[in-house]
Amino acid sequence: MAVKVVPLNLFTDDTSGNSTKEWNKVESWSMVPAALSLSERNKRENTFLVCLHNCLTAVEMLPDIVNDMKALEKGVIMHDSEVNTSVLVVAPLNMIIGDNPLHAELASNKGRNATFPCRKCYFKKSGPQESTSTEQHHGAPHRDPVHVAFFLANIRLPTGCGVELFDGTTEHDLSKLGYKEQGSGSLLELEAFDVTRDLPVEALHCLMLEVTKYLVTDLCDFLSASEKRTLEARLRHYNSKGYARAMTSNLRLQGSFVGRDYKILAQQLPLILDDLVDGAWSAMPNQRKSIMTALCSCFHSQEELLSLLYMAEIPSDFGKYKHLIRTTVDKLCDDVNAVDAAILGRHKKRKGGRLGNRAKLHLLHHVCEDIDQFASIIHFEAEKGEQFNKFIRERIFYTNRHSISVDVLRLFGHHTIFRHIVENGSWLTATEERMTGGPGIIEHLNENLVFKAAFIGGSREFTENNQSSQKLKVGLCGFFTETMENGTRSSFLGRVVGITKENVRFNVYQFVDLSSRANANNPQSIINRYGADFGQSIFYHAYKSSRGYAVVKKKPQTPRPIPIESISLEEVIDLQVACICNNQDEFIVNLSKFVVVVGQLMSKMVQLQPPNK
Repeated sequence: MAVKVVPLNLFTDDTSGNSTKEWNKVESWSMVPAALSLSERNKRENTFLVCLHNCLTAVEMLPDIVNDMKALEKGVIMHDSEVNTSVLVVAPLNMIIGDNPLHAELASNKGRNATFPCRKCYFKKSGPQESTSTEQHHGAPHRDPVHVAFFLANIRLPTGCGVELFDGTTEHDLSKLGYKEQGSGSLLELEAFDVTRDLPVEALHCLMLEVTKYLVTDLCDFLSASEKRTLEARLRHYNSKGYARAMTSNLRLQGSFVGRDYKILAQQLPLILDDLVDGAWSAMPNQRKSIMTALCSCFHSQEELLSLLYMAEIPSDFGKYKHLIRTTVDKLCDDVNAVDAAILGRHKKRKGGRLGNRAKLHLLHHVCEDIDQFASIIHFEAEKGEQFNKFIRERIFYTNRHSISVDVLRLFGHHTIFRHIVENGSWLTATEERMTGGPGIIEHLNENLVFKAAFIGGSREFTENNQSSQKLKVGLCGFFTETMENGTRSSFLGRVVGITKENVRFNVYQFVDLSSRANANNPQSIINRYGADFGQSIFYHAYKSSRGYAVVKKKPQTPRPIPIESISLEEVIDLQVACICNNQDEFIVNLSKFVVVVGQLMSKMVQLQPPNK
C-alpha cells in the first residue's frame, strides 16, 4: 500500500461572536497542510476548521485533538481519488501557530512576567533597573521536553543533571525555572511534536505589537504638539501605491492602533523621520536631537529586520541570510537599550519599564532556529489564521447564539461535504459502493462560473502580508520583467503611468551609478556587514543619499506601451519620496518597505535593463 505523508500546521485563536467584536469569546482550532506553497496556503479553501467552543478554552479542547493526531501519526487508511485506490496517510503535527500567551500555555510556561519567561530557553530576565546584554540573550541553555515531563510529573532533576544557567549556577528545582501546570501535558504524547521547538516565534506580536508599538509611544510622548502635527501631516499625505492602505489615524489615538497600523508605521516612519530631522526639525536642541537620533536608529534597525523577515523564499545564500538576521536582531537590541537609556534618563519613569528587558524582544533571538526548521516566517505567521476568524464570525451571525459551537460546526461540515461533492469527490454508500457526483454538476459549474466563488469560497485569498498590491495600477512602482516573443526576458525598474486592456505604459528608472558622483563611496561598515558578495548586488553600485537610501533617476524617454500579457511584476517597491537634492527627476528607494532590503542587498540579479525598443 502506498504511503503519503501530509504534515499539518494547527492554529488557535479566539474571536468574538458579536458584530462589535467585543465579548462573547469563541475559541477555535484550524488546520492547514504544511507542505503547500505560500500562494496555496493563503487561500481560504485550504484552511479547515477543526473545532471551536464558546465555553471551553483552546487548551481544554487539546486532549481530543491530540488523540486524533496520535492516530494520524501512526497512519490512517484513506481513499486517494487521483489513483482511485486506498493509501496510508501519515499526518504528523508540524507546528502550532498562535500568540505568545497561548504558546506559553502549550509549553507549560508562566509567560512574559516570569523570571524565566522564554518558552524555548532558560533566559533569565534582568532587573527593572538593569539592561540586558546580547550575551545574556544568546547564552541561555535551551529547554528540553524531558524537563517539561519531569515538571508535570513533579520529579526533581537528579544530581548531575541540573540546568546550568547563564550566571554559572545550577538549578535542579524545575518549579523555579518558569514552568507552570497549564493543562497542555497531552502534547508530550505526540512523537513528532516538540513543545520547546515547534511553537515558532511570530513577528506580528513580537515586533509590530511590541517593539514598534513602544517606539511609537515613546516618539509621541517625546514630540511637541506642533512636531506631532507635522508628522501626522506627512503620514497622511504619504502617497504610495506600494501599500494597500494609508495611515490616516491621528497619532493621539496610537493607544488604539492595531497590527495593520503599526505595519504601515514601521515601513514609513524611518524615511519620514530622516527627512524631518534633516529638514524641518534640524534646529532641534542637541539634548532633544540625541534622543531623536536614538529613536531613528532603532526604527532603522527594526525596518531592516522586518524587511529581512518578510520574505516568501530565500533562493540562495541561506547561511548569509541567517547571519544577517542574527546581527540585525543584536543591533536592534543594542539600539533598544540606547533608547531605554535616553528615555529613562529624561522621564525617569516609563510605562512598561525597559523595553530591552521584555520577553518578546528576547524571543527574536530564536527566529533563526525557527527559520531553519520551518522556512521563512511568512509560513508560520498568525495573521492568516486570524483572518480566517472572519469566516467563523460570518457563520456565527447565522445562529441564534444558544449553541454556537454545534451550529457553526454543522454549517462548516455541510459546507465541506457540499464542496467535496461539487469537486468530484467520492464517498461510500451503505452497501460499501463508492459513488461520485454526476456529470450535471460539472456542466453546471462550467455554465455558472461565479457559482464556485459565491457558494464554495473558490480561491478567495487572504490579505497580502506585506500590504502591497500585486495588481497593475497607475502609480505602482516595482521591478518588472518583460517577456519577448522569442522568449527572452528583460528586467527593469519602472512606474506604471497608463493602462489599457491591451497595453501598459511605464516611466523607466535607473539607479544612479556610484562612480557618477564625486567622492561617493560605500561606507566600509556596510561592506563589512554584507560581505564580499555584496559587491555583486545592484545596491552596492548605486549612489546613496546621506541616510543610505539608493537613488534612482528617471530615464529621459517617452513612456512606451508594452503588451500587458508580456509583463510580470516581480516585486513592489516604494519609490514615492523625492530625493533631498534639487534634481526633481531623482527619487530614493524606501528600504523600509518589506523585502526591499534583501532585494537590493543580497540579490544576484543581473544589471537591470530597460524594456526593449
